[in-house]
Amino acid sequence: MFRKQAMFLAAFVAAGAAVLSACGAGSNGAATAPTGADNLRGAAAASAGALTATSAILFDDAAFSDNGASQGISGKGCQPVARPQVTSSLTATGTLKLWSGKNCTGKSIVVNGNVSNLAKLGFDNKVVSVKLAGADDNGGNNNGGVDNGGGKGNNGGNNGNNNGGDVTLTTTFALLDSGKNLSEPDGSQVASMPGCNDIRTPELVRSIDADGTYKIWTGPQCSGRSMVITGDTPDLEKIGFDRQVASIGLAG
Repeated sequence: MFRKQAMFLAAFVAAGAAVLSACGAGSNGAATAPTGADNLRGAAAASAGALTATSAILFDDAAFSDNGASQGISGKGCQPVARPQVTSSLTATGTLKLWSGKNCTGKSIVVNGNVSNLAKLGFDNKVVSVKLAGADDNGGNNNGGVDNGGGKGNNGGNNGNNNGGDVTLTTTFALLDSGKNLSEPDGSQVASMPGCNDIRTPELVRSIDADGTYKIWTGPQCSGRSMVITGDTPDLEKIGFDRQVASIGLAG
């Protein structure tokens, strides 16, 4: 077994402070990103065709606060938010588009990287759906944040690929721990097979100790809601997967 002290989710590490605003169907006007020390500097023009983010973490509170709940979202194209109209800040690597209506309709803004306070953009508690990189405007994956781009058909990560977000999976071994912060009050479970690994006891998975990039699902055989992660996950509750990891995709 290996243990590391690094606590990070590289897929959601800060990639920049710029916020890009744009207007979609039904918008009343383009939002202008203000300046200041709230990660809203460096506004620049961007188009929906330049979307690059494949995942994001949406926080109920501003400033990425852990005091409130958070939820993860990943996949290609348009993705519905499991808990709509509660997002006040978000972290992401790359550019994505936020919408106030279902199926990526209504008012919209394009943002790049982390946004510490959506109220500054007039979008606090308004996010209902999110447009990520890939697919067409209809998204093709409108199932409550489920990444159905790969799922069972591609064995949830065989051939070293994240079949939902075009991200290469590199992890070959992971420990799924029963306690937060990589602790083992009730032991741990091992995943080491190439491709999709079903987890025998999902309710005992609260943190993950792993090197490289891997993908987790809420359903068996790499189905259901999913998220791509790089490195250790010391607290699955922060990304909405506490006691819910039923399968994991590894490289191979």
